[in-house]
Amino acid sequence: MSSAICRKSIDSTMSYFAVSMGRASVQNNVSLWTTLSQCYGEVAKTFNLQDPEGILSTPDSISKVVHATFDHDEHGLIERESSSMANHLDDATKAHMLAQAVAGTVAFFRELASHHQHGPVTQAGFDREVHRFAGCELRSAMVRTIAESRLFGRCYTKSQIADLIAAAVEGKVNGAEFASEDEYQNAIGWATELPARNMGLPWGFSIMALN
Repeated sequence: MSSAICRKSIDSTMSYFAVSMGRASVQNNVSLWTTLSQCYGEVAKTFNLQDPEGILSTPDSISKVVHATFDHDEHGLIERESSSMANHLDDATKAHMLAQAVAGTVAFFRELASHHQHGPVTQAGFDREVHRFAGCELRSAMVRTIAESRLFGRCYTKSQIADLIAAAVEGKVNGAEFASEDEYQNAIGWATELPARNMGLPWGFSIMALN
């Protein structure tokens, strides 16, 4: 499956992130589980695999993929019934977890698609890929890469988040961090290029010092 499809699926989830004053966050009007499920739906729609039995869209399937993405000690925060626990997480942590979920979902669908290019998804095939994904090194590397990223506390564009997720999915850990730094500089560089202004005064006016 081409990286273009992976990137398109990642981009389709960016509306669920928010960036303000250099910090990333997620929607606060719904539970974290709801947001994770909605992002899963966006990724599934982009990959558009043959699924006549609707296997991919069941709540149980969504739960399996999300749980396979995260380490066991975080499962309590992503349960459908644990929204009250997730509400106590700060914005940066929620953004980290959503990015991890998106990365995991995209990586899972990429592998699932590679084994179902010429036929529909079966329950046995789906369960096999979930089990395989939960134990693969890529999964743990992606989760760790995003968890350790400092991007979410100094983020100015959603494309920075998308780049980090895409790099994690492709296994390009270092490249993700360096790309984020470059975009960070570009995002704030305009401020240093503008001539200084006196705040609160019309352009071209200044305050004269009195002796």
